[in-house]
Amino acid sequence: MYWCEGWASPLKGFMRESVYLQTLHFNSIRLEDGSVVNMSVPIVLAIDDSQKNQISGSSSVALFDNDNNPIAILIDIEIYKHNKEERIARTWGHHCPGLPYADEAITMLETGLLVVIWKRNHNWHHDGLDSSRFHLLGTS
Repeated sequence: MYWCEGWASPLKGFMRESVYLQTLHFNSIRLEDGSVVNMSVPIVLAIDDSQKNQISGSSSVALFDNDNNPIAILIDIEIYKHNKEERIARTWGHHCPGLPYADEAITMLETGLLVVIWKRNHNWHHDGLDSSRFHLLGTS
């Protein structure tokens, strides 16, 4: 969860469908003020049909790490179809087996405002620079 560090700015969560399509087709996103930000790689949360069915009708969803600790909440979620062949072709230049996402059963993408609730331990990166990074809880 690097959102607190600003690396995905100006995003406030995973890409909504309109932003995702701008990224795929134009390698950038247009902000509300008309300015354009380079964004060549889609930042999305892929889910499969069973996950979609589990959260269908929910307005928010908790995200957990591999140890089952809650790390963030998605608010005002949106679920949309994942055209993975188009994503692969536009991201990598062509589509063939073996490319990232090609063999996954991911059919949907989920998004929403990301609220980070996890504070990682000091020196999580093991690079000695954590004191210069943001360590705030709250909306990313």
